[in-house]
Parts: sequence; structure tokens; C-alpha cells
Amino acid sequence: MSTAVENTTGALVVGYAGSRQSRWAVEWTAAEAYLRRRALVVLSTVDPADPSDLEGIRVAAQADVRAVVGEVRDAYPGVTAHGLVSTGAPAPALSALADQVTAVFVAVGTSGAGAVTPALTGSTAAGLVRQGRWPTIVVRGERPLQHLHGGHVVVGLDGSPASEHAAEFAFHFAGLHDCPVHLVHSTSAEHSGPTPDGVTVDELVGCQIADWNLRCPDVRLYVERASGSLARSLLRRTAGAALLVVGEHGHGAGRRKPQGSLSHQVLRHAPCPVAIVREPVHAVLTG
Repeated sequence: MSTAVENTTGALVVGYAGSRQSRWAVEWTAAEAYLRRRALVVLSTVDPADPSDLEGIRVAAQADVRAVVGEVRDAYPGVTAHGLVSTGAPAPALSALADQVTAVFVAVGTSGAGAVTPALTGSTAAGLVRQGRWPTIVVRGERPLQHLHGGHVVVGLDGSPASEHAAEFAFHFAGLHDCPVHLVHSTSAEHSGPTPDGVTVDELVGCQIADWNLRCPDVRLYVERASGSLARSLLRRTAGAALLVVGEHGHGAGRRKPQGSLSHQVLRHAPCPVAIVREPVHAVLTG
């Protein structure tokens, strides 16, 4: 199977590991590719403990990926779908592929029982989100397609650039799916003070909300000011959600305290797919 893909600029990339959960991730991403009229690239990686088994494992993985891609083409006629198999750790391979195709996002599944797949644990997870420029979506939940149409999008704002990038992704997703956005603003003590410019977080978030109302007047917006943990506040709104969106490495506008743990907390407990957004996404969403 070729290690290069052609005519896939702006594709959606999804990791596949042969599990039920990663198959759901492929199905979820294929539905998105169909809606967005984007190409889909399914990547499986092999990293055997015994190198002598490599060729046999690669052949089996290629056959498995080929079958999954065939299912995608049958379910979503018109979607250009490619399957690739590479050797090595999943996160670097997914990041490199996303760079190659200028991906809209990279999606992966979970390993079951609510746990995040090894591709998204420890230093590998940090590398996938930190090194890649593209949004990462962890497709969580039982049958995540169930709420893809008719659900709602949950996103948090704290006045930081990272949360603004998350809001852009959330509103774009909501516009595509004609679903409402539930925006949660945490007013915990650590983010309630003024910024170095003397502007309070409430003022910053108020400006962000007003801006998104103007930019996306057709998207229904529900705003909640929640005290306490932003993660818990977001998770309380995820029942029946199509997607939860968080910004990675947001530095809350109050004390500029890193929020690196936010994505980790919601990934452990969210019952729906979670998008982690690190950088501005306008170019890849609209390009």
C-alpha cells in the first residue's frame, strides 16, 4: 500500500488500530468527510516488539485497512478514501500525515472502557497535540454517530487565545450540522482577576461572545457562566452532545495559568467526541 497520497489537500485524517472503538472513529470521520466534501485518509501503524514479524503484521494490517476503506466507500459514495499503513509509533505518523495533506483535523478512537487509546496517552498524546498544528479529535462514546446529527456542541471560553481557537472550531462545526452551541464561561477564582492590560476576563469573554453572535447569527447560542472547575462545567453539558471542544495550552487571561490539564480531564470523562484545538483553524476550515 502506498505511503503517499495524492489530491488529498485538506483531507480528514483518522487513525485505525483494528479495535471496535477505532472503527467507530473511522465511521465518524467518514461521515464528516461526506458532509464537508473532503477526502479521507485512514492510517494504521505497526510497531511490533519482534521485528521478525514485521512483514506479516504489515500484510495483515494492509488487508484490514483496505477492508475498512472499502466499507467507507460503500457507505459514503463520492468520498475519496485512502488507506495507509506505516511502521512506528502512531502519533508521529499521524502528525506527519496531517502535515503532508494539510489536514482539517486528525481523529483517533479510544481503547474501550473509557480509556484513551495508547496513541493518546502519556508523552505520545502530548506529542500529537503539541507538535501537530491540526485539531485532534478523540472519538469517544458508544456509537458516536448517534448524536452527530441533532446533538449540540459544547465549548468553553476563558478569554485566552486557545479558547478563541476552540470557539472558531466549535461554531464552524455547529454551522455545518445546524446545531446549537452551548458556551460555558468559567468564572473560577484563578481566572477572575484582571489581565496585564487591566481588562477583566468577564469583559474579554463578553467581547468574544458578542463577536461570535455577529459572525455566526444563524447558530443558536446558549451561554452559561459557571463557577468552579471549567472541566466539570463543560462535562455537565455533554449529555447528548455531538462534540465537546477545548483549547489546548490556553493561558487563562486572568493569571495566565496554563490549562494543560483541561483536555486531560475531559478526555477521561466525556461521553462524546472531544476536539482539542491548539492553533488558529480558519485556514484549514475554509481553505
